[in-house]
Amino acid sequence: MFVYKLLVLFNVVNFIFCDDLTVTTKYGQVKGRIQTMLDNSTYYAWQGIPYAAPPIGKLRFQAPTEPSSWSGVKNTTKNSNVCYQVKSDSPNENEDCLYLNVYVPSNRGSEKLPVLFWIYGGAFRGGSSSFNSVGPDRIIAEGVIVVSHNYRIGPFGFLSTGDTVVPGNAGLKDQAFALKWTFENIAAFGGDPNKIVIAGQSAGSASVGYQLLSTKNQGLFRGAIQQSGSPLNEWSYMSDPKPYVSSLISVIDANATVGTDSSAQLAYLQSLNASVIDAASKSTTPTLTLPVVEPEHDGAFITQKMFEAFAAGNYNKVPVIIGCNSEEDLFLSKSSAYVRQIGQRYDDNPHALLPVNLVTDDSNKDELAAQIKKFYIDGDDEFKSRYDAVIRFGSDSGFTRGAIKQGELMSAFNDVYFYIFSYDGKLGGWNKNVTGAEKVTHGEDLYYIWVHRGTTSNEDLSKYPESDQLTSQRIVKMWTNFAKTLNPTPDNSTLLQGVTWPKVNATNYQYLDIDTDLEVKNTPKLSYPFWKAAYESYGTRPYVTY
Repeated sequence: MFVYKLLVLFNVVNFIFCDDLTVTTKYGQVKGRIQTMLDNSTYYAWQGIPYAAPPIGKLRFQAPTEPSSWSGVKNTTKNSNVCYQVKSDSPNENEDCLYLNVYVPSNRGSEKLPVLFWIYGGAFRGGSSSFNSVGPDRIIAEGVIVVSHNYRIGPFGFLSTGDTVVPGNAGLKDQAFALKWTFENIAAFGGDPNKIVIAGQSAGSASVGYQLLSTKNQGLFRGAIQQSGSPLNEWSYMSDPKPYVSSLISVIDANATVGTDSSAQLAYLQSLNASVIDAASKSTTPTLTLPVVEPEHDGAFITQKMFEAFAAGNYNKVPVIIGCNSEEDLFLSKSSAYVRQIGQRYDDNPHALLPVNLVTDDSNKDELAAQIKKFYIDGDDEFKSRYDAVIRFGSDSGFTRGAIKQGELMSAFNDVYFYIFSYDGKLGGWNKNVTGAEKVTHGEDLYYIWVHRGTTSNEDLSKYPESDQLTSQRIVKMWTNFAKTLNPTPDNSTLLQGVTWPKVNATNYQYLDIDTDLEVKNTPKLSYPFWKAAYESYGTRPYVTY
């Protein structure tokens, strides 16, 4: 331990006095650059640091491994390759993509700073760590280091044969590997390894929840922020991954004679060029690869059902901020035909309204489906003519119900701060509303936290209404307060209107409503008591999602 402290001290001193921004990491030296912000202040950026070996050849679909050390100084001043994307294609896609970025305030002094470890979203099909067009400026300005990283997505990150041949969750293991790298190396950049908070949005938020659930991460972080995603959301979990493997192979070659043997399937897929797998991933049925509950084996990331693990306290019990936007599925309204199509499906097949975990007794399905329809449409209308009902049901089923339940389960073991982001501002970038539904859709919160440059720039907040500016300042302040103190409202702040954000209590579920004003309220989403009663009346434990 004494030697480790000396190494940390050496790295910090080296950081302070190295004018060319050369830092010594565990694997070799890296050179950074200076980034200028809109107000002409600066921060330091190291981009494209390898945190794991390239996951190619026999490492494809497998857990990440240590990178090779290097001699000399590696120039880390631009973004790396991005991992293969299912949702889009670009010249920067590459299987060699396991790199991370470190962003450090330039006026940090000698004090070791807290760290925000960011996990991007993208439905486990897209996304990257690139901050070329999206910058950490607002977080940096509050004296917090930001680390972002690439992790494998699509089949490269989440393909599983359902056994130990390809146990799955390679993308989650990438995240954990990058987190471990951060814990071991961040002191060299002026960060405090004992003050790391992990954070993410959408699939990144669900990933944060999975990192909480993996006890292999114990001690690597001290807090978590989850924005609009939970492992308890049904879209973040795959119960039977095997059919995807067969589908992927059949799309690549309909005449392939690989069969269903896992080892043969792995050998076949590892023999192909990565671009072939990437192209085929856009046409598979099922269309998604997602996190799985792995069989017990050395190196398993998660082996217990997510709901039951949270309920039993089998996770990393650290303080957590968790919440949602007020109407996550409002983005569906950009296509009225699609909303009508979803509504028609619910009208034609009411059982489609039922969560996976509910009603194993067929005799109760009609009864519960009727109750759900009555709750969302209190009258004689049908879903196809009630866009608001389709959207509200989708928001609750896809996002809020699972996040609220995760917060409730964790509150028995650790501090939980729940929020609803309901401020409908120009900065959020969404201007289409539906009568009867709330107004803030999935992803709007990101624009209040991160700087977007380019044609849709929000870098200059003065171009937006004062209430937009205040909302951005408030959420950034609360998030960075949490990174520093594990309390989003540690003092009586004028900016935060003197509000004290209460911790969740399962018997008195208080939360912070982030709107034009900050306000403490009770019972996030009035639909939650309905769903909680439905699970208690019709559900049978054990649950996986919620």
